[in-house]
Parts: sequence; structure tokens; C-alpha cells
Amino acid sequence: LLPGTAAPPSARVPQLAAPAPNPFNPQTELAFELGTAGSAHLAIHDAAGRLVRTLLEASLPAGRHARAWDGRDDAGRRVSGGAYLVRLTVDGRDAPARKVVLLP
Repeated sequence: LLPGTAAPPSARVPQLAAPAPNPFNPQTELAFELGTAGSAHLAIHDAAGRLVRTLLEASLPAGRHARAWDGRDDAGRRVSGGAYLVRLTVDGRDAPARKVVLLP
């Protein structure tokens, strides 16, 4: 980009890759790409939309990042097998959520 120009809208939208492996047990990697630096929030929600685990809440530079989820909640307890949603929000912009399946 030239100095003083804004990134195109597509570069500003955070991109959340498909979790790998999926389904998983005991751990999956959640990779994502930030087109611009920003305040990122990566979280796991159950099928009812309740927060299960916050994996990341930090300012990050543009580029590729990844976090692992070990199938545990914020208190460190193993969660039950089933489908969960991975949500990435960067500066108020949501990437499309991804579904991940934890095998029992």
C-alpha cells in the first residue's frame, strides 16, 4: 500500500482457516490471518452460543497466527464431545465462524 491509503476492505476482514484436524481429540489448531494489525478475540462457543473458552484476547500484528484448543473450558475442565463454534473478532469485525467437532 502507498502511504496514506487504506487497506482494501478484503484485507481488513479477518480470515479464520478450517480447524485442523477436525474432528479432533485431544487437540486442534485454529489458524487465522489478519490483514491489518488489531485487537483480536478468539473464542470457543457451544452449540447454544455460550462461551466455553477464550483462547486469545490481545493486540496482534498483521499476518498469520495460530492457537491450539485442547478441548478444555476456561476452568481447565474437559468439555463433552460434540460440535463447537470457533469465533474470531478483530476490532469489532467478525470472521465467519467455523465448526469444530470434539470426539469423546
